Amino acid sequence: MHLKKMKMETKYPNLDCLLGGYFTLDWECDYDSPEAVIRDFIVDRGMKAVEDVIIELKTLLKQEYTFEEWESLLYDVFDCEYYFDYETQYTPKEWLEKILQQLEEALLSMSNQET
Repeated sequence: MHLKKMKMETKYPNLDCLLGGYFTLDWECDYDSPEAVIRDFIVDRGMKAVEDVIIELKTLLKQEYTFEEWESLLYDVFDCEYYFDYETQYTPKEWLEKILQQLEEALLSMSNQET
């Protein structure tokens, strides 16, 4: 399966913004951890963007891709520069699941603060 860059950017624009726009080539110069990148995205983009990324991630994570396809999706399609496999024990899909969990926790916290 060949993953099309334009199709993914159109289908997952908020996820593209997070992965390609925040995990840039020099993200490690600006942040001390990937979690800090996610926190910055949350602060910068707000609750609506977090909700949108959660929806997009849930849709994407339902896909049945091979390890190589998940890797290609992150690096080639979304232009993500976080090379998780060197720093963690996560697969590409597991890393995206971890991001989803962090975003869901942040959304819950933001929702609780509004009430």
